[in-house]
Amino acid sequence: MVSTRGHNTKYKFCDGEKVLCYEPDPTKAKVLYDSKVLEVSEGKDKRGRRIIEYLIHFQGWNSSWDRKVSEDFILKDTEENRQLQKDLAEKSQLYQGGYLYRKERKKQRAKSLTDRIESLTSAKTQSINPSSEDGSSCSNGFSRDENEYHIDDMDEYYSSSVESSHEEEKVYLQAGSKFRKHLDLDQHLIVSGAMLVELPAKHLVVTILEDFVRYYTIRQLFECGHQEQTKSRRRNSSAVRTEHKVRDYEQIRTNVELCKEVADGLRVYFDFTLQDYLLYPQEKPQAQIVLAEENLRNFTYIASQKLSVDMLAVKLESPTADVHQPLSEHSDQQSTSAASAEERRRRRLRSHKNEENEFVLDFGALQQSTTHQQGHNILPSMALESADDLSPFGSSLSILRSLIPQNVTISREAKEVLDDVFRWRILPTNAPAEPSMIYGAVHLARLIVKLPEFLSATAMADEKLKLLLKFLDIFAEFIEEHEEWFGKQFYFSLKDDI
Repeated sequence: MVSTRGHNTKYKFCDGEKVLCYEPDPTKAKVLYDSKVLEVSEGKDKRGRRIIEYLIHFQGWNSSWDRKVSEDFILKDTEENRQLQKDLAEKSQLYQGGYLYRKERKKQRAKSLTDRIESLTSAKTQSINPSSEDGSSCSNGFSRDENEYHIDDMDEYYSSSVESSHEEEKVYLQAGSKFRKHLDLDQHLIVSGAMLVELPAKHLVVTILEDFVRYYTIRQLFECGHQEQTKSRRRNSSAVRTEHKVRDYEQIRTNVELCKEVADGLRVYFDFTLQDYLLYPQEKPQAQIVLAEENLRNFTYIASQKLSVDMLAVKLESPTADVHQPLSEHSDQQSTSAASAEERRRRRLRSHKNEENEFVLDFGALQQSTTHQQGHNILPSMALESADDLSPFGSSLSILRSLIPQNVTISREAKEVLDDVFRWRILPTNAPAEPSMIYGAVHLARLIVKLPEFLSATAMADEKLKLLLKFLDIFAEFIEEHEEWFGKQFYFSLKDDI
């Protein structure tokens, strides 16, 4: 195949042209993607006939999804074809909605979706002003206006205006292959397999969001610990070390508070959009029953159990160790020359020693307790009866183990941060019933791929949006890491009820 760049040969589409492209995979739903022609090339097929191929980039998708297609797959970006794009999207329902379209702003409507979602994201105006990696700052996130808990009809959601689609900027989130796999399976089971997700879900949205905040906090602490260890080798003054340490932990606390706001914002978005945007038609009868007022009145939400670092067998380490001793030497005194890979990883994560007491997390004592906890189904009760096993204790500890090696040393400040986030709960016990207390991981994953549409419909400030997207990228990574939350085992067949 020969590239035609620089040639004067005329083709139906040219390099850099914005087009609409059909899904190349014949096994997938037939929809049109917003796309761009990267390159035109020509060659010959097996019979020696001349063929022209276009290298297509699907907007919002990673470049690894770029594909070469014939011109039969491509349409000009016209108003008529935009309407076809909308029709195909509605026909295939939720499946391909994530990155393709956005809400046309109804500037003449007093209460448009834009106004309502913006009210959710800007009602809290208290400034936190964190210094992110690139120095950006924002006010914190989301709140809920009970009087505006309504959403436009689907017919008004997708924009068929070519002019507006080019004038407004889109928001993109990169969804990995695991996300696509989970949602492909989800669509197949519900649409083709006549199955529904079991409700209440085993892994609730509220529980997942709480675990995400803990996950984010631990990442922050150990990234800070690694940076602190590197910086400390260049500092001689104890006062300078202390000043930088205080500043680092203040930044971590600020970031964690922001993460809590993002998690709560995702919960609000989920509750706000589930029935109108996150369900297949096959699921709506189930939702009408589960979310009926009478049923919700009999629903009792029990908040997740408050965790504590003390529950993780925290031990106080002797403060007599030489604070200036290199970390590797100190660790080598505690290990043999045949140290395992896990021991080497532990040394890399250990915080730099200082004059203050430090603590050691020992997860070994929890092995038996966790095994017992994980042996029960973590399910809420749709009636007034509820089991103590509702707590996500076992799941949370499993996440901690995947992030923190055994016997790792943490500072007093780190322990305080962990204690705070372990005690934090996104909602209190007996909070009013919401979809996020009933639905779980797969519906939350659907929200992630729909968020670009919702965010594109807001007038959120660029700085605020940029910081929010950083948190959402980390959240998408967190969801992808937990494949155990997805699978056919969380569905039941409608045929069995016939």
